[in-house]
Amino acid sequence: MVFTHAQWDSLQRGDFVVSAANIGPGEIGRNDKYVFALPPRMIDTDNLYGWREVMNIFKGKPLRAY
Repeated sequence: MVFTHAQWDSLQRGDFVVSAANIGPGEIGRNDKYVFALPPRMIDTDNLYGWREVMNIFKGKPLRAY
């Protein structure tokens, strides 16, 4: 997911939601213009095939936002 900084701040304040999940997206990186995030469905769920591998990849901070 990609948000402007203003959108991300608004999302964090609870001004709007992006899914029916009970948690919001998880930030994985940012640059001067945007905040990059994982959708809530990718965070802590056993329902998606390969989710553990994805979370392990992101723990290594592979994103280089320019």
